[in-house]
Amino acid sequence: MKKSFLFLFLSVAALTTSCSDDDGGSSSSSKSRDIKYEITGNFSGDLDITYITASGGATNAEATSLPWEMSFTADSDSHGATFNASGIGNPGEKIKLNIYQGGKVAKSVDATADSDGIIVAVAPTVTF
Repeated sequence: MKKSFLFLFLSVAALTTSCSDDDGGSSSSSKSRDIKYEITGNFSGDLDITYITASGGATNAEATSLPWEMSFTADSDSHGATFNASGIGNPGEKIKLNIYQGGKVAKSVDATADSDGIIVAVAPTVTF
């Protein structure tokens, strides 16, 4: 039940994440569309992952071990990229989500499993 709730919560979060431009007006044509999602850490449970694809749609994956990564070049009509992960493991275990844009870390977030072993991490959105 907890796993289903987490998946539903993260799916809604991924679809409602803002795609606003936070860089103060730099040209969107200069932003790389080469994206890599990466999860590292010592988390021992399975992770449910929801991510934005090259076409701008959302899809799901499962990571049964770390590190996990996914790379693509975003389509010209896609406006941003983000992903999230959740799972149940052991209390205190950690994960780090990185979004690379053009080969450099653009966004990052850390998460630690709570006392029930539940971990939830939502990466900030990168825009093009």
